[in-house]
Amino acid sequence: MDSMIPKSVIETKGLTIGYAKRNTVKSLCAEINVEAKQGELIALIGSNGIGKSTLIKTLCLIHPALGGQIRIDSKPASTFTRNDAAKSISLVSTELFRSNNLKVGDLVGLGRYPHGNWFAPLNGQDQVIIQTALSDVGMTEFAHRPINELSDGEYQRVMIARAMAQDTPIVFLDEPTAFLDLSNKFIIFALLWRLTREQSKTVIFSTHDINIAMQFADVFWVMTQKGLQVGAPEDLLMDGTIEKLFAGSDVYFDAKSNQFRNRKSLNQSICLQGDGLEFQLTKLALERLGFFMDCNKPTNVSVKITKTVQKTCWELTKNGITYKCNSISELQQALR
Repeated sequence: MDSMIPKSVIETKGLTIGYAKRNTVKSLCAEINVEAKQGELIALIGSNGIGKSTLIKTLCLIHPALGGQIRIDSKPASTFTRNDAAKSISLVSTELFRSNNLKVGDLVGLGRYPHGNWFAPLNGQDQVIIQTALSDVGMTEFAHRPINELSDGEYQRVMIARAMAQDTPIVFLDEPTAFLDLSNKFIIFALLWRLTREQSKTVIFSTHDINIAMQFADVFWVMTQKGLQVGAPEDLLMDGTIEKLFAGSDVYFDAKSNQFRNRKSLNQSICLQGDGLEFQLTKLALERLGFFMDCNKPTNVSVKITKTVQKTCWELTKNGITYKCNSISELQQALR
């Protein structure tokens, strides 16, 4: 049975992260005991300023720990040289670096230098790895473009390609989808998921996109004022750990839609009849208008969805008068 358990690639014991300046020590999180295994996709979540970026930089051996131990591939992190660390861990940071003279392909190529000589040109195998990384993030056509001409989203994808070209067993990403539109957020999360499945890489990323992360991440690391909680997303939902992040706000987890949603004031009942996608989308629109679904009690307002091969129609009955609407937009206007 033990042989089937993936090996540990990063492990901490009693780790404390924070800052030490002169005679002042500021601890952000203490007694961190976590283990990241080969092939896991791990989402690090928590409120702004809680210490997510500091934890990532500490585990990447960029920022010194205030206490405790870090082991990488069962070896003490203290024994790693800078080049050893660069061969084991790559980092995609939120910090933007722009240069007028550096092209996209050159920036991605920087990921190859820990594997060779800084003064030697990249070889054919390096070029293949660079082109594959660019292709995986959809940036092949940008290879010769100066990086100062990229949008923030394009730049972020190039930085992910650089980390992929570095070809490390462990990849850290600090808010990798922060500058991306919804479509590209899913593309990047799917790419990270494939890296863990197809290449057995361990990928750890911080994010505020919890709804999307729940669809891809194997494990959540949840940072709170009380410490770091670890578990499958579903386990941390069931025990209330994740919901506590939104305590005092109008955000709640809707188990039916498997999403975090905003709690609105639903103050008027409505009976909705129908099925399929049209029913779900109509329900969403009605809730946005302040209605809650209730067909078990008499109500002055009801909506019936009828479908034919040619079209869908919404029959709204309000105070005994029936209106026919040809779209949800028309329905919304009739209800206002």
